[in-house]
Amino acid sequence: MATNKWYRLDNAAKVFPAIATKRGPNIFRLSMTLKETIDKRLLQQALELTIDRFPTFKVKLRRGLFWYYFDENNNIPFVREESSYICNYLNPKNNNLFLFTVSYYDRRITLEIFHSITDGTGGLEFLKALVYQYLILKGNQITNTGEIISNEMETLVEEEQDSFIYNYDPNVKINRKEKKSFRIKGTEYLKHWTGKIEANIKLDSIKKVCKEKGCTITEYITACFLNAIYVTSIKNKKKQLPVRIFVPVNLRKFFPSRTLRNFSLYIRTDMDFNQNDITFDEILEETVKTFKEELVKEKIHGRLVSNVKFERNFFIRIMPLALKRIAIKIGYYLLAASANTASFSNLGVVKLPSEMIPFVERVVFTIGASHNNPINISAISFNNNLVLDISSTIKERNIQREILVQMVKDGVELVIETNELEV
Repeated sequence: MATNKWYRLDNAAKVFPAIATKRGPNIFRLSMTLKETIDKRLLQQALELTIDRFPTFKVKLRRGLFWYYFDENNNIPFVREESSYICNYLNPKNNNLFLFTVSYYDRRITLEIFHSITDGTGGLEFLKALVYQYLILKGNQITNTGEIISNEMETLVEEEQDSFIYNYDPNVKINRKEKKSFRIKGTEYLKHWTGKIEANIKLDSIKKVCKEKGCTITEYITACFLNAIYVTSIKNKKKQLPVRIFVPVNLRKFFPSRTLRNFSLYIRTDMDFNQNDITFDEILEETVKTFKEELVKEKIHGRLVSNVKFERNFFIRIMPLALKRIAIKIGYYLLAASANTASFSNLGVVKLPSEMIPFVERVVFTIGASHNNPINISAISFNNNLVLDISSTIKERNIQREILVQMVKDGVELVIETNELEV
């Protein structure tokens, strides 16, 4: 009798099962809005076909003696109607033990994923394949010109690789210094509601602004975020901790990897606002400088090695899982949870086959907020439209408003949508 396939959790994934809670679920979300109402029956068929092509998604979480691990999940994942509660804690027991959900609403297909199985890049590949399969089942003729990981393509060993371990080099210099950062505070929504504001931005308009200011889109949005926190929460107040925005970096751009599992790390953009008035342009200048200093392969490799070295520590390895869970939780809440003010993730441009583009209206990427990081932002671009998504677990909207006001002031063309409750 054939045995189930199993996987060790990749280096980045190991922390999430220990720290995930209803107030910090570590869920992210990707959605595609099509031109026609979604057919639930065909979406279910598409999901059952797609999941077989992505074995690292077809898993359930198991407890071993020393670490969690993934075991092949032979259950069927079912599509569901989309809930108004986004990026909420995912209980596998209510989901046939899967660590992701696929839902639909009107013309939208949504994928929500527990971060242990993949990062934004891997999640986007799964959603692209799912929507492609759905459109094919609807009878559309779409030629896959290499942008889709489809069922006809053989699964590669590299797609299942833990690229952190593969690129580990014990001789690389490491730096693990982490200091406390400023924390955004506010009135939390009840029942784990997440407020969501989407700014639909003409890609050409934000590119023009960034060209004039001599920065990238990611640098510009990061600076807008830093400036908004400064203006609304720090300016004219007593001494405060530095504001630190974590920005995920896709390591596949720095190291040869085709993995569909996690393979990203954060760079940190720090700003110490304990000085006289500082302008937006000065904040942007400092942000550009930080990105230039941090986006260096040697520095990024050092962080990769640092993370893997912790996992390979002899005392960590022999510690039973029950004790390891406690140690990870304590370490996370004492160090990591206080190390960043918020996160901003830009997945970049979505690439689809030319014959598939006319069927897709928009793509949205959301990283959930949490008790420790009550406001996070994310961005994704498709077909000359960039969607800036601001998620929040608190009712106050002043930071969100200041981000968008700065963009409009600079000449960025945008339209706003929201799921915000009346507060």
